[in-house]
Amino acid sequence: MGGWAEEDAVFCDQLAKTTGAVVVSIHYRYAPKFSFPAAHDDVDATIRYLQAHAEEQFGADPTLMTMSGFSAGGNLALAAAQTENCRPSAATSIKACATFFAVTDLRLKPHEKPRPKTFPKKDPMAAVFAPLLDAYPAPVRGANMDNPRMSPILASIDRLPENMFVFVAGVDILVHEQTAFVERVKADLAKEPGQTASGRKVEMGFDEKGFHGYLNLPDMIIPHERKQKAFGPAVRFIKDVHVKHGFLWQ
Repeated sequence: MGGWAEEDAVFCDQLAKTTGAVVVSIHYRYAPKFSFPAAHDDVDATIRYLQAHAEEQFGADPTLMTMSGFSAGGNLALAAAQTENCRPSAATSIKACATFFAVTDLRLKPHEKPRPKTFPKKDPMAAVFAPLLDAYPAPVRGANMDNPRMSPILASIDRLPENMFVFVAGVDILVHEQTAFVERVKADLAKEPGQTASGRKVEMGFDEKGFHGYLNLPDMIIPHERKQKAFGPAVRFIKDVHVKHGFLWQ
């Protein structure tokens, strides 16, 4: 429902300097003017463009693409990885995905999501954003209750990235769906020894006192050192994936 491409500049800058990746931060159409799948379609179009032009324009390898996303962006990243040209079986697959407080289940309305015990009894943001929080999926929810692109928690492991890092903030209505997503994926991988033998990884970071969106706040509010507890492991995770595929930034 909002945001801008420069919002995650601190993370993008660290990712580029640490891994040597060309980092592209994008925006997309917002609710309530546009509902699902408008934003998803915009991300898909960007990926197709980069797969066709990244090498000539940026000197980047389009077969070694990873994605990340914050909040709704996490949902978009996990959804984009499910398209046919981005699945694990494709040469142009999304090799890794790092998400921060990602929305993984849009079947539930915001007020229906389980609250952690640490969640305040009165949500100070609810009065401001409550009317908008459900604007993107609400108009088409009924027709997409089984759509894994809208709710990645439903996606089978053959559609999800081979490597995933999921960062969870403890004071967030999204805690349950993110942890359930990670646990389910790990269980499915364990059922198929060939999947784990191939080196697929799923890791989760957790900040018990973190709240939704806190990593995007200025350093004067959330110290840079605290943000590093989330950004550092995510960047290392992506760098390890690069090495796995033959690219090491010195």
